[in-house]
Amino acid sequence: MADMAAIIRRNDGPTYEIPITTWSLQGVLESLKNNYGNIPIYIHENGMNDSLS
Repeated sequence: MADMAAIIRRNDGPTYEIPITTWSLQGVLESLKNNYGNIPIYIHENGMNDSLS
């Protein structure tokens, strides 16, 4: 419960302002692996704003 004072903000704006590309995530993951070894990484959501959210 330590994060109960956290302020959560939601942006309902369009996602087309920042392009969503699969290769950019791949680059980040490869960089993490090269710098820190084969560490466990958990991806919980993609952050894409859609009409179902």
